[in-house]
Amino acid sequence: MEHDILVISARKDGFGARLNAMFNAWYIAQKLNCAFGFVWPKPNGPMSFFNKNNKNLDVLFDIFSEDELFSQEFCNKYSYTAKLEPFECHLIVDKKIYFKDLLSLNKKNIYAPLCNLKEQFYDFDEEDFFVKTNEFWNLIKFNEKLEDLVIELKKQIQTIGGYSAVHIRGGEIVYCDNIRRAGNYAYKALPIELAVAKIEEELQTNNSVILFQDDTKTCEDIKRFFNTKNFKAKVYTFTDFTFTKHLNGNERTFLEIILMSKSSRIYSSGNSNFSRVAISIKGIHQVSLYNIFSINQQYKILNQYIETISGIHPLQVAFSYYHLYLMAVKFGDKEQMIWYLKKARQFDSENELYDIFLANSYLLNNEFDKAEELLKINFNKRYYSFKKWLLNKFYNSYTSGKVFDNYKKYANEKYPNLSHAAALIYQSEGNVKHAERYLYMSLKELPFFVLCIEHLNHKL
Repeated sequence: MEHDILVISARKDGFGARLNAMFNAWYIAQKLNCAFGFVWPKPNGPMSFFNKNNKNLDVLFDIFSEDELFSQEFCNKYSYTAKLEPFECHLIVDKKIYFKDLLSLNKKNIYAPLCNLKEQFYDFDEEDFFVKTNEFWNLIKFNEKLEDLVIELKKQIQTIGGYSAVHIRGGEIVYCDNIRRAGNYAYKALPIELAVAKIEEELQTNNSVILFQDDTKTCEDIKRFFNTKNFKAKVYTFTDFTFTKHLNGNERTFLEIILMSKSSRIYSSGNSNFSRVAISIKGIHQVSLYNIFSINQQYKILNQYIETISGIHPLQVAFSYYHLYLMAVKFGDKEQMIWYLKKARQFDSENELYDIFLANSYLLNNEFDKAEELLKINFNKRYYSFKKWLLNKFYNSYTSGKVFDNYKKYANEKYPNLSHAAALIYQSEGNVKHAERYLYMSLKELPFFVLCIEHLNHKL
Protein backbone atom coordinates (compact mmCIF):
# COMPACT_ATOMS: atom_id res chain seq x y z
CA MET A 1 0.00 0.00 0.00
CA GLU A 2 1.19 3.49 -0.86
CA HIS A 3 -0.07 5.08 2.37
CA ASP A 4 0.06 3.73 5.92
CA ILE A 5 -3.62 4.41 6.55
CA LEU A 6 -6.48 2.07 7.42
CA VAL A 7 -9.94 3.00 6.13
CA ILE A 8 -12.34 1.26 8.45
CA SER A 9 -16.08 0.59 8.47
CA ALA A 10 -17.27 0.27 12.07
CA ARG A 11 -20.99 0.85 12.38
CA LYS A 12 -23.13 -0.86 15.01
CA ASP A 13 -26.64 -0.25 13.63
CA GLY A 14 -28.60 -2.09 10.94
CA PHE A 15 -27.45 -4.51 8.27
CA GLY A 16 -27.92 -2.11 5.36
CA ALA A 17 -26.07 0.71 7.11
CA ARG A 18 -23.14 -1.58 7.92
CA LEU A 19 -22.81 -2.82 4.34
CA ASN A 20 -23.08 0.67 2.86
CA ALA A 21 -20.36 1.90 5.18
CA MET A 22 -18.24 -1.08 4.09
CA PHE A 23 -18.75 -0.16 0.44
CA ASN A 24 -17.68 3.41 1.22
CA ALA A 25 -14.65 2.25 3.17
CA TRP A 26 -13.53 -0.04 0.36
CA TYR A 27 -13.94 2.68 -2.26
CA ILE A 28 -12.06 5.29 -0.23
CA ALA A 29 -9.27 2.79 0.41
CA GLN A 30 -9.04 2.15 -3.33
CA LYS A 31 -8.91 5.88 -4.08
CA LEU A 32 -6.16 6.49 -1.52
CA ASN A 33 -4.30 3.25 -2.25
CA CYS A 34 -4.35 2.22 1.39
CA ALA A 35 -5.67 -0.62 3.56
CA PHE A 36 -9.32 -1.54 4.15
CA GLY A 37 -10.88 -3.14 7.20
CA PHE A 38 -14.14 -3.49 9.08
CA VAL A 39 -15.47 -3.79 12.61
CA TRP A 40 -18.65 -5.87 13.01
CA PRO A 41 -20.01 -5.50 16.57
CA LYS A 42 -22.22 -8.12 18.14
CA PRO A 43 -25.95 -7.60 17.50
CA ASN A 44 -27.01 -5.69 20.59
CA GLY A 45 -27.66 -2.08 21.56
CA PRO A 46 -29.80 -0.52 18.82
CA MET A 47 -31.38 -3.83 17.77
CA SER A 48 -32.40 -4.63 21.36
CA PHE A 49 -33.76 -1.11 21.76
CA PHE A 50 -35.87 -1.38 18.61
CA ASN A 51 -37.33 -4.73 19.60
CA LYS A 52 -38.07 -3.58 23.15
CA ASN A 53 -40.04 -0.58 21.82
CA ASN A 54 -41.61 -2.36 18.87
CA LYS A 55 -45.41 -2.37 18.49
CA ASN A 56 -45.57 -4.91 15.65
CA LEU A 57 -44.32 -8.42 16.37
CA ASP A 58 -44.30 -9.19 12.63
CA VAL A 59 -41.28 -6.85 12.46
CA LEU A 60 -38.28 -7.92 14.53
CA PHE A 61 -34.82 -6.45 14.25
CA ASP A 62 -31.72 -8.61 14.31
CA ILE A 63 -28.37 -8.83 12.59
CA PHE A 64 -25.78 -11.46 11.73
CA SER A 65 -22.79 -12.03 13.92
CA GLU A 66 -19.53 -11.67 11.99
CA ASP A 67 -18.89 -15.39 11.60
CA GLU A 68 -22.49 -16.08 10.55
CA LEU A 69 -22.14 -13.68 7.64
CA PHE A 70 -18.55 -13.83 6.42
CA SER A 71 -16.16 -16.67 5.78
CA GLN A 72 -13.24 -17.21 8.12
CA GLU A 73 -10.89 -16.37 5.27
CA PHE A 74 -12.52 -12.96 4.71
CA CYS A 75 -12.54 -12.17 8.44
CA ASN A 76 -8.90 -13.14 8.85
CA LYS A 77 -7.93 -10.77 6.07
CA TYR A 78 -10.10 -7.72 6.81
CA SER A 79 -11.71 -7.91 10.26
CA TYR A 80 -10.58 -5.57 13.05
CA THR A 81 -13.49 -6.40 15.33
CA ALA A 82 -11.21 -7.70 18.08
CA LYS A 83 -8.83 -4.74 17.77
CA LEU A 84 -10.92 -1.58 17.30
CA GLU A 85 -14.10 -0.15 18.80
CA PRO A 86 -17.23 0.60 16.76
CA PHE A 87 -17.56 4.16 15.55
CA GLU A 88 -20.30 5.80 13.49
CA CYS A 89 -20.22 8.97 11.41
CA HIS A 90 -22.30 10.40 8.61
CA LEU A 91 -19.39 12.50 7.29
CA ILE A 92 -15.64 12.23 7.88
CA VAL A 93 -15.28 15.99 8.14
CA ASP A 94 -18.01 18.63 8.24
CA LYS A 95 -17.33 20.04 4.79
CA LYS A 96 -16.96 18.90 1.21
CA ILE A 97 -13.40 17.97 0.24
CA TYR A 98 -11.36 16.07 -2.35
CA PHE A 99 -10.26 12.49 -1.72
CA LYS A 100 -6.60 13.53 -1.54
CA ASP A 101 -7.45 15.91 1.33
CA LEU A 102 -7.90 12.87 3.58
CA LEU A 103 -4.15 12.33 3.44
CA SER A 104 -3.56 15.64 5.19
CA LEU A 105 -5.73 14.68 8.19
CA ASN A 106 -2.73 12.87 9.67
CA LYS A 107 -4.87 9.96 10.83
CA LYS A 108 -3.77 6.34 10.95
CA ASN A 109 -7.41 5.19 10.96
CA ILE A 110 -10.11 6.88 8.88
CA TYR A 111 -13.64 5.78 9.73
CA ALA A 112 -15.83 5.55 6.64
CA PRO A 113 -18.99 7.66 6.54
CA LEU A 114 -22.47 6.35 5.85
CA CYS A 115 -23.45 9.18 3.49
CA ASN A 116 -23.61 9.01 -0.26
CA LEU A 117 -20.00 9.92 -1.02
CA LYS A 118 -21.08 12.69 -3.37
CA GLU A 119 -22.04 14.60 -0.19
CA GLN A 120 -18.43 14.41 1.04
CA PHE A 121 -16.20 14.57 -2.04
CA TYR A 122 -16.09 16.99 -4.95
CA ASP A 123 -14.36 14.41 -7.16
CA PHE A 124 -16.69 11.49 -6.45
CA ASP A 125 -17.57 9.50 -9.59
CA GLU A 126 -20.72 7.44 -9.06
CA GLU A 127 -20.17 5.21 -12.10
CA ASP A 128 -16.68 4.36 -10.86
CA PHE A 129 -18.13 3.72 -7.40
CA PHE A 130 -20.61 1.22 -8.85
CA VAL A 131 -17.83 -0.61 -10.70
CA LYS A 132 -15.59 -0.80 -7.61
CA THR A 133 -18.48 -1.81 -5.34
CA ASN A 134 -19.48 -4.63 -7.67
CA GLU A 135 -15.86 -5.82 -7.69
CA PHE A 136 -15.80 -5.69 -3.89
CA TRP A 137 -19.10 -7.56 -3.60
CA ASN A 138 -17.72 -10.36 -5.77
CA LEU A 139 -14.54 -10.38 -3.69
CA ILE A 140 -16.40 -10.90 -0.39
CA LYS A 141 -16.42 -14.49 0.80
CA PHE A 142 -19.63 -15.19 2.69
CA ASN A 143 -20.44 -17.98 5.10
CA GLU A 144 -20.68 -21.30 3.22
CA LYS A 145 -24.34 -21.77 4.15
CA LEU A 146 -25.20 -18.35 2.70
CA GLU A 147 -23.29 -19.10 -0.49
CA ASP A 148 -25.37 -22.27 -0.94
CA LEU A 149 -28.59 -20.34 -0.33
CA VAL A 150 -27.63 -17.78 -2.98
CA ILE A 151 -27.17 -20.57 -5.52
CA GLU A 152 -30.63 -21.93 -4.71
CA LEU A 153 -32.18 -18.45 -4.90
CA LYS A 154 -30.70 -17.79 -8.33
CA LYS A 155 -32.24 -21.02 -9.62
CA GLN A 156 -35.68 -19.98 -8.43
CA ILE A 157 -35.34 -16.44 -9.81
CA GLN A 158 -35.11 -17.96 -13.29
CA THR A 159 -38.59 -19.47 -12.92
CA ILE A 160 -40.35 -16.09 -12.65
CA GLY A 161 -38.49 -14.18 -15.35
CA GLY A 162 -37.94 -10.42 -15.22
CA TYR A 163 -39.35 -8.27 -12.43
CA SER A 164 -39.23 -4.86 -10.80
CA ALA A 165 -38.42 -4.46 -7.11
CA VAL A 166 -40.53 -2.21 -4.90
CA HIS A 167 -39.18 -1.57 -1.42
CA ILE A 168 -41.38 -0.20 1.36
CA ARG A 169 -39.26 1.10 4.21
CA GLY A 170 -41.14 0.97 7.50
CA GLY A 171 -39.59 -0.84 10.41
CA GLU A 172 -38.64 1.05 13.54
CA ILE A 173 -39.76 4.40 12.10
CA VAL A 174 -43.36 3.21 11.89
CA TYR A 175 -43.51 0.67 14.71
CA CYS A 176 -41.11 1.60 17.51
CA ASP A 177 -42.46 3.64 20.41
CA ASN A 178 -39.74 6.26 20.59
CA ILE A 179 -38.81 6.72 16.93
CA ARG A 180 -42.36 7.08 15.61
CA ARG A 181 -42.85 9.92 18.10
CA ALA A 182 -39.85 11.79 16.68
CA GLY A 183 -41.48 12.86 13.44
CA ASN A 184 -38.26 14.01 11.79
CA TYR A 185 -37.75 10.53 10.28
CA ALA A 186 -40.99 10.60 8.29
CA TYR A 187 -39.35 10.65 4.85
CA LYS A 188 -36.95 7.80 5.55
CA ALA A 189 -39.90 5.40 5.64
CA LEU A 190 -42.68 5.22 3.06
CA PRO A 191 -46.49 5.34 3.13
CA ILE A 192 -47.57 2.07 1.54
CA GLU A 193 -49.98 3.90 -0.78
CA LEU A 194 -47.11 5.28 -2.90
CA ALA A 195 -45.80 1.75 -3.37
CA VAL A 196 -49.29 0.53 -4.23
CA ALA A 197 -49.60 3.18 -6.96
CA LYS A 198 -46.25 2.22 -8.49
CA ILE A 199 -47.08 -1.50 -8.34
CA GLU A 200 -50.31 -0.84 -10.21
CA GLU A 201 -48.41 1.09 -12.90
CA GLU A 202 -45.97 -1.80 -13.33
CA LEU A 203 -48.71 -4.43 -13.55
CA GLN A 204 -50.60 -2.38 -16.14
CA THR A 205 -47.53 -2.63 -18.40
CA ASN A 206 -47.25 -6.40 -17.72
CA ASN A 207 -44.20 -6.09 -15.48
CA SER A 208 -44.19 -8.44 -12.51
CA VAL A 209 -43.19 -7.00 -9.14
CA ILE A 210 -41.43 -8.41 -6.11
CA LEU A 211 -42.41 -6.51 -3.00
CA PHE A 212 -39.94 -5.98 -0.17
CA GLN A 213 -40.77 -4.84 3.34
CA ASP A 214 -39.69 -5.75 6.86
CA ASP A 215 -43.36 -6.21 7.78
CA THR A 216 -44.13 -9.54 6.12
CA LYS A 217 -47.87 -9.38 6.82
CA THR A 218 -48.21 -6.03 5.05
CA CYS A 219 -46.39 -7.51 2.05
CA GLU A 220 -48.83 -10.40 1.92
CA ASP A 221 -51.84 -8.07 2.28
CA ILE A 222 -50.69 -5.95 -0.66
CA LYS A 223 -49.90 -9.01 -2.77
CA ARG A 224 -53.36 -10.45 -2.12
CA PHE A 225 -54.95 -7.09 -3.00
CA PHE A 226 -53.39 -7.13 -6.49
CA ASN A 227 -53.40 -10.83 -7.29
CA THR A 228 -57.18 -11.00 -6.94
CA LYS A 229 -57.42 -8.52 -9.83
CA ASN A 230 -57.17 -9.36 -13.53
CA PHE A 231 -53.55 -8.47 -14.20
CA LYS A 232 -51.44 -10.69 -16.43
CA ALA A 233 -48.32 -9.92 -14.39
CA LYS A 234 -48.09 -10.88 -10.72
CA VAL A 235 -46.95 -9.47 -7.40
CA TYR A 236 -44.54 -11.71 -5.50
CA THR A 237 -43.08 -11.62 -2.04
CA PHE A 238 -40.08 -13.41 -0.63
CA THR A 239 -42.29 -16.16 0.80
CA ASP A 240 -43.19 -17.27 -2.73
CA PHE A 241 -39.76 -18.87 -3.04
CA THR A 242 -40.27 -22.38 -1.73
CA PHE A 243 -37.02 -22.87 0.18
CA THR A 244 -37.44 -19.66 2.20
CA LYS A 245 -39.78 -21.17 4.81
CA HIS A 246 -36.84 -22.61 6.74
CA LEU A 247 -34.75 -19.43 6.86
CA ASN A 248 -34.12 -17.27 9.89
CA GLY A 249 -34.61 -13.50 9.74
CA ASN A 250 -30.98 -12.70 8.98
CA GLU A 251 -30.76 -15.19 6.12
CA ARG A 252 -33.97 -13.77 4.72
CA THR A 253 -32.63 -10.20 4.84
CA PHE A 254 -29.40 -11.20 3.10
CA LEU A 255 -31.20 -13.07 0.32
CA GLU A 256 -33.71 -10.25 -0.15
CA ILE A 257 -30.81 -7.94 -0.97
CA ILE A 258 -29.58 -10.46 -3.56
CA LEU A 259 -33.10 -10.78 -4.95
CA MET A 260 -33.51 -7.01 -5.17
CA SER A 261 -30.14 -6.61 -6.89
CA LYS A 262 -31.25 -9.02 -9.64
CA SER A 263 -34.33 -6.95 -10.57
CA SER A 264 -34.61 -4.88 -13.74
CA ARG A 265 -35.33 -1.72 -11.71
CA ILE A 266 -35.48 -0.80 -8.02
CA TYR A 267 -38.04 1.59 -6.58
CA SER A 268 -36.83 2.60 -3.16
CA SER A 269 -38.22 4.30 -0.07
CA GLY A 270 -36.40 7.58 0.37
CA ASN A 271 -32.92 7.15 1.77
CA SER A 272 -33.22 3.49 2.72
CA ASN A 273 -29.94 1.73 3.45
CA PHE A 274 -31.47 -1.63 2.57
CA SER A 275 -32.33 -0.73 -1.02
CA ARG A 276 -29.16 1.36 -1.31
CA VAL A 277 -27.08 -1.81 -0.86
CA ALA A 278 -28.88 -3.53 -3.73
CA ILE A 279 -28.60 -0.40 -5.88
CA SER A 280 -24.85 -0.22 -5.30
CA ILE A 281 -24.37 -3.90 -6.11
CA LYS A 282 -26.43 -3.65 -9.29
CA GLY A 283 -24.80 -0.36 -10.29
CA ILE A 284 -27.89 1.68 -11.07
CA HIS A 285 -29.06 5.10 -9.95
CA GLN A 286 -31.56 5.27 -7.12
CA VAL A 287 -35.20 5.77 -8.06
CA SER A 288 -37.03 7.04 -4.99
CA LEU A 289 -40.79 6.78 -4.94
CA TYR A 290 -40.80 10.20 -3.29
CA ASN A 291 -39.13 11.64 -6.40
CA ILE A 292 -41.22 9.79 -8.98
CA PHE A 293 -44.42 11.41 -7.79
CA SER A 294 -44.85 15.16 -7.28
CA ILE A 295 -46.27 16.31 -3.96
CA ASN A 296 -49.64 16.89 -5.65
CA GLN A 297 -49.56 13.37 -7.06
CA GLN A 298 -48.58 11.96 -3.66
CA TYR A 299 -51.48 13.79 -2.05
CA LYS A 300 -53.90 12.37 -4.60
CA ILE A 301 -52.46 8.84 -4.33
CA LEU A 302 -52.61 8.69 -0.55
CA ASN A 303 -56.18 9.94 -0.50
CA GLN A 304 -57.11 7.43 -3.21
CA TYR A 305 -55.61 4.30 -1.64
CA ILE A 306 -55.57 4.90 2.12
CA GLU A 307 -57.65 2.32 4.03
CA THR A 308 -58.46 0.42 0.81
CA ILE A 309 -56.35 -2.67 1.63
CA SER A 310 -57.74 -4.80 4.44
CA GLY A 311 -55.56 -6.01 7.30
CA ILE A 312 -52.93 -3.24 7.21
CA HIS A 313 -51.43 -2.57 10.64
CA PRO A 314 -53.00 0.48 12.37
CA LEU A 315 -49.62 2.14 12.89
CA GLN A 316 -48.94 1.93 9.16
CA VAL A 317 -52.29 3.63 8.46
CA ALA A 318 -51.52 6.31 11.07
CA PHE A 319 -48.16 6.91 9.38
CA SER A 320 -49.91 7.51 6.05
CA TYR A 321 -52.32 9.99 7.62
CA TYR A 322 -49.35 11.74 9.21
CA HIS A 323 -47.86 12.14 5.71
CA LEU A 324 -51.11 13.62 4.48
CA TYR A 325 -50.92 16.08 7.37
CA LEU A 326 -47.37 17.05 6.37
CA MET A 327 -48.54 17.69 2.83
CA ALA A 328 -51.48 19.74 4.10
CA VAL A 329 -48.94 21.84 6.04
CA LYS A 330 -47.09 22.55 2.79
CA PHE A 331 -50.37 23.47 1.11
CA GLY A 332 -51.30 25.72 4.04
CA ASP A 333 -54.65 23.94 4.44
CA LYS A 334 -55.39 24.26 8.17
CA GLU A 335 -58.72 22.42 8.05
CA GLN A 336 -57.11 19.43 6.36
CA MET A 337 -54.17 19.51 8.78
CA ILE A 338 -56.65 19.09 11.62
CA TRP A 339 -58.66 16.39 9.85
CA TYR A 340 -55.64 14.23 8.97
CA LEU A 341 -54.20 14.46 12.48
CA LYS A 342 -57.53 13.38 13.94
CA LYS A 343 -57.48 10.36 11.62
CA ALA A 344 -53.88 9.54 12.59
CA ARG A 345 -54.92 9.68 16.27
CA GLN A 346 -57.67 7.12 15.61
CA PHE A 347 -55.04 4.59 14.53
CA ASP A 348 -52.30 5.55 17.00
CA SER A 349 -53.91 7.13 20.05
CA GLU A 350 -50.78 6.65 22.18
CA ASN A 351 -48.66 8.94 20.01
CA GLU A 352 -48.12 12.32 21.65
CA LEU A 353 -46.70 13.65 18.37
CA TYR A 354 -50.14 13.91 16.81
CA ASP A 355 -51.65 15.78 19.75
CA ILE A 356 -48.71 18.20 19.89
CA PHE A 357 -49.23 19.03 16.22
CA LEU A 358 -53.03 18.99 16.50
CA ALA A 359 -52.96 21.59 19.28
CA ASN A 360 -50.64 23.66 17.10
CA SER A 361 -53.02 23.30 14.14
CA TYR A 362 -55.93 24.45 16.28
CA LEU A 363 -53.93 27.53 17.25
CA LEU A 364 -53.14 28.29 13.61
CA ASN A 365 -56.84 27.97 12.82
CA ASN A 366 -57.82 30.30 15.71
CA GLU A 367 -59.56 27.45 17.55
CA PHE A 368 -57.98 28.35 20.87
CA ASP A 369 -60.54 26.63 23.11
CA LYS A 370 -59.99 23.32 21.28
CA ALA A 371 -56.22 23.64 21.64
CA GLU A 372 -56.63 24.38 25.35
CA GLU A 373 -58.93 21.40 25.88
CA LEU A 374 -56.61 19.02 24.00
CA LEU A 375 -53.61 20.16 26.05
CA LYS A 376 -55.65 19.76 29.24
CA ILE A 377 -56.53 16.17 28.33
CA ASN A 378 -52.88 15.33 27.65
CA PHE A 379 -51.50 17.00 30.77
CA ASN A 380 -54.09 15.19 32.91
CA LYS A 381 -53.69 11.83 31.21
CA ARG A 382 -49.92 11.60 30.57
CA TYR A 383 -48.19 14.66 31.94
CA TYR A 384 -44.59 13.45 31.94
CA SER A 385 -44.60 11.65 28.59
CA PHE A 386 -46.38 14.57 26.93
CA LYS A 387 -43.87 16.98 28.42
CA LYS A 388 -41.00 14.79 27.21
CA TRP A 389 -42.19 14.73 23.61
CA LEU A 390 -43.31 18.33 23.59
CA LEU A 391 -39.75 19.36 24.40
CA ASN A 392 -38.17 16.94 21.93
CA LYS A 393 -35.50 18.90 20.08
CA PHE A 394 -36.77 18.03 16.61
CA TYR A 395 -40.25 19.55 16.72
CA ASN A 396 -39.51 23.26 16.53
CA SER A 397 -37.47 22.94 13.33
CA TYR A 398 -39.53 20.31 11.52
CA THR A 399 -41.86 20.87 8.56
CA SER A 400 -44.97 20.70 10.73
CA GLY A 401 -44.61 24.38 11.60
CA LYS A 402 -43.02 26.35 14.38
CA VAL A 403 -44.76 24.64 17.25
CA PHE A 404 -42.81 26.37 20.02
CA ASP A 405 -43.36 29.82 18.55
CA ASN A 406 -47.10 29.28 18.23
CA TYR A 407 -47.52 27.88 21.73
CA LYS A 408 -45.70 30.92 23.13
CA LYS A 409 -47.48 33.39 20.87
CA TYR A 410 -51.01 32.43 21.90
CA ALA A 411 -50.47 31.60 25.60
CA ASN A 412 -52.27 33.91 28.05
CA GLU A 413 -54.16 33.88 31.35
CA LYS A 414 -57.34 32.65 29.69
CA TYR A 415 -55.63 29.38 28.70
CA PRO A 416 -53.77 27.85 31.69
CA ASN A 417 -52.83 24.61 29.89
CA LEU A 418 -51.42 26.48 26.92
CA SER A 419 -49.63 28.79 29.36
CA HIS A 420 -48.14 25.77 31.13
CA ALA A 421 -46.89 24.41 27.80
CA ALA A 422 -45.34 27.81 27.08
CA ALA A 423 -43.72 27.82 30.54
CA LEU A 424 -42.16 24.40 29.87
CA ILE A 425 -40.85 25.61 26.51
CA TYR A 426 -39.35 28.78 27.97
CA GLN A 427 -37.79 26.74 30.78
CA SER A 428 -36.21 24.34 28.25
CA GLU A 429 -34.76 27.37 26.45
CA GLY A 430 -33.27 28.76 29.65
CA ASN A 431 -35.58 31.78 29.77
CA VAL A 432 -36.41 31.74 33.50
CA LYS A 433 -38.23 35.07 33.54
CA HIS A 434 -40.77 34.07 30.89
CA ALA A 435 -41.04 30.54 32.30
CA GLU A 436 -42.07 31.92 35.70
CA ARG A 437 -44.51 34.34 34.10
CA TYR A 438 -46.39 31.67 32.19
CA LEU A 439 -46.17 29.16 35.03
CA TYR A 440 -47.98 31.70 37.22
CA MET A 441 -50.70 32.00 34.54
CA SER A 442 -51.20 28.23 34.67
CA LEU A 443 -51.67 27.95 38.45
CA LYS A 444 -55.45 28.44 38.29
CA GLU A 445 -55.52 24.87 36.94
CA LEU A 446 -55.40 22.65 40.06
CA PRO A 447 -53.00 19.95 38.77
CA PHE A 448 -50.40 22.60 37.90
CA PHE A 449 -50.85 24.22 41.31
CA VAL A 450 -50.27 20.83 42.98
CA LEU A 451 -47.18 20.23 40.81
CA CYS A 452 -45.83 23.62 41.80
CA ILE A 453 -46.37 22.92 45.53
CA GLU A 454 -44.69 19.51 45.19
CA HIS A 455 -41.74 21.14 43.45
CA LEU A 456 -41.40 23.75 46.21
CA ASN A 457 -41.62 21.10 48.94
CA HIS A 458 -38.95 19.06 47.18
CA LYS A 459 -36.67 22.11 47.13
CA LEU A 460 -37.25 22.71 50.85
